[in-house]
Amino acid sequence: MNALSNLQPAPVASYPDPQTGHAIGWDHARHGVAPPAALLREGCPVRAGFVAARSRFAGRSLRPSPHVRQWLRLRVQAWLHGQVFEDMRLTANHLRQICPTHCPVTREPLGAQGVPTRMRADAAFAAGNVVMLSARAAQARAGAADWQAAWALAKQSSAQDSANTTGLSTAEWARLALLMSFTCALSEQHAAALPLLVLPPNRLCLFNATQGVQALLTRLLAQPGWTPALRRWAGVLGHTPARHELHRVAAALLPRLLRGNDAADAQAHRQTLEDAWGCELLQRRWQAFADALRAGQAHALLDDARRAGWAGRGLNLVSGERATEGWALPTHGRVALDEHALLLTPPAPAPARPPSTSRTPARPAPLPMKWQPAPWL
Repeated sequence: MNALSNLQPAPVASYPDPQTGHAIGWDHARHGVAPPAALLREGCPVRAGFVAARSRFAGRSLRPSPHVRQWLRLRVQAWLHGQVFEDMRLTANHLRQICPTHCPVTREPLGAQGVPTRMRADAAFAAGNVVMLSARAAQARAGAADWQAAWALAKQSSAQDSANTTGLSTAEWARLALLMSFTCALSEQHAAALPLLVLPPNRLCLFNATQGVQALLTRLLAQPGWTPALRRWAGVLGHTPARHELHRVAAALLPRLLRGNDAADAQAHRQTLEDAWGCELLQRRWQAFADALRAGQAHALLDDARRAGWAGRGLNLVSGERATEGWALPTHGRVALDEHALLLTPPAPAPARPPSTSRTPARPAPLPMKWQPAPWL
C-alpha cells in the first residue's frame, strides 16, 4: 500500500496538485525531515518546496515528533493518490490526540503502530473522518466500500474462519461497520437498530444524534452520581412515551455497566461498556426508546448535555455545511485536477458495488448537526 514503492520518473506537468506538493516539501524542511528519495528528483514540486525552505530553516528547524513524521507521511501518500488532505485541523497534534492505547476494532495494543484511516472513503483526510486503527483493521477497511459492506461481511463471516478469509473476526467486522456508520447520515430508526458495539473514538464526528445520545448515556450511567443526569434528561423529554422508555433502557443497561467497575484498567472498562450492548433485551428497549422520540428530541438531549457540561469541551453541535467542512464530498474526497494532469500512481480500484436500478444513486444529505465525543472517550 506504499505509494512510493512504484514511483517512476514523470514530467513536471504530470504531478498532481503541484501547489500542495510544494507545501509538503516546505513542511518537511520546517521540521528537518527529508522527503522520500523518490520525490527529490529534479522537477518534483516536493523537492522544490523542500529546497526553497531548507536554507530558510537551516539550523533552526523544529524537532519532529513521531506524530509529525506520521503526519508528513500521510500527507505525501494522500498527495500521490490525488486525495484531499485538510491540513488546517488534521494536524500532527490532532493525530496525537486521536491515538488510543488499543485499536477500537481489533482491541490490540497500538503503541506507535496506529494507522490513520478514513472512515468514509468518499471523503477527504479530515478531522472527524480519521481514526487510528491497527494495520490489520486498516487493511480490512480498505477492502470495504462502506459501512453496509462491512456489516454484510460481519454477517457472512463465522468465528471459525473469518480471520483466515477476511482478515477480521465477526465481532471485529461488526465494530468496524459501526465505526464507519458514525460518519454517515442515517435515519434515527436505522441508527438505533445498530448495537453500540464500539464507543466513538476521540474526535470522531457522529452525524446521527441517536447514536450520540446512546454513547453519552452509556458513559453517564457508568459513572458515579448518574441519577441527577438521568432525572435531567427525563425532564427534557417531558411527559412523553420516550421518558418511560428511557428509564427502561437505564434499568437494562445499569447492571451490565456495573461489571466494568471491577475492570483492571481503562481499556477493560471500555470493553465492558461496549460488550453490554450485545444484549438482545437491551437492544430491543433501546429501539423502543428511539421509536418513541419525537422529532428533534435527540438533538435536544445532546444540547442539554452540552449546557450541563457533561462532556466538557468535547461536545460540539455544528449546524449546516460546517458539519462536513473540508471533507471534499462533492469530489468524493479527490483533488479536482485539470483533465491533463496525471497522478504519479493510479488510485486503488474501488471495490465492486452491486448493480443499481437507478441511474443516479441518491446520496443521503448530512444531518444538520454533528457530535464530537469528549476526550474521555
